[in-house]
Amino acid sequence: MKRWIIVITGIVFSLLLTSCDSTSYPFMTAIDTVDIDYTLDSSGTVDVTVENSYMTEVRTLISSEEQEAGLHTVTWDLLDDEGEYPGDGLYTVEVFLNGDRVFVQILEVNRQ
Repeated sequence: MKRWIIVITGIVFSLLLTSCDSTSYPFMTAIDTVDIDYTLDSSGTVDVTVENSYMTEVRTLISSEEQEAGLHTVTWDLLDDEGEYPGDGLYTVEVFLNGDRVFVQILEVNRQ
């Protein structure tokens, strides 16, 4: 059973990779700072966090801020909560509205 799951997972992953080209690349690339645009369907309390590839939160960009419905932008300076550079790699920016995740953006950080 486990062998079939691995084979099926590998096939799905291969299909995803072959369906990506330069116009459908799933990540934004960040070198210095990055602006994340998100749209809220309703007003409420917003939290925006950044997690590394180990699903560990490295930065809180917005904490319990009341925002109206509509388009918003948050800027990440690629630093963690201590003001240190957490390193190159993949990061996930998540936007929560009233505790529910409403937006996710994956970033590839590469300052080299």
